[in-house]
Amino acid sequence: MKQGIAKFLGVYVPKININNAKITFLNEGEIGEKIWETPPQLYIKRVVIVEPREGAIIALGTVIVTESMCNGHFPFFKMLPLAILAQAVGQVGELLILSMNGNNGSHNNDKVPIVIKASEVRSMSNKGGTKQRRFVIPGDHLLVFMTHIGGRFGMHEVKADIYVEDGIMASIGGLTYYNVELKNFWEVRDGESMVKQDSGFRLPVSEGSQTIQRVA
Repeated sequence: MKQGIAKFLGVYVPKININNAKITFLNEGEIGEKIWETPPQLYIKRVVIVEPREGAIIALGTVIVTESMCNGHFPFFKMLPLAILAQAVGQVGELLILSMNGNNGSHNNDKVPIVIKASEVRSMSNKGGTKQRRFVIPGDHLLVFMTHIGGRFGMHEVKADIYVEDGIMASIGGLTYYNVELKNFWEVRDGESMVKQDSGFRLPVSEGSQTIQRVA
């Protein structure tokens, strides 16, 4: 089964627990039906969600780095901006949490997972890989390996390792999602925010934003 997962994703896949696991395969079209981001802001191509009977749920997502994703960063040597990498990681996590919410529909989500915190971001320079890498460049195929750590009260903590070829290029720990209940929100189209009247949460909706801030 691991070989089938690697073939579907088209990238190196590290050791995973798939014994007696429920495995869900999502192609680009199916991903687009589940989350709200659309191209060019939707960066993940394929995702596999593995739900073992025992142990942590994981999600594996692929990102193909293109020239357009790196435009202007930098003109003399193109490399993937960290902001785009973080957004791609966030999208894989969104699908992981949606699967735990029991979502099977097309945008029929009463709860949408939003990233509210990332406490640790580390560059690993392709740790454990056969080649030393310092940058992510156009043409690279990335694997986002995300593990669910725990959660309660609508909050979920995950950890993400980003692989290039067979080594870890970066790691993001303490990545926390909050399940936003859309039915309790009303939208203020001032170009800046979407506000929930009764709780004081402020959700910026500018492109690429994945943050909830507490306001007075």
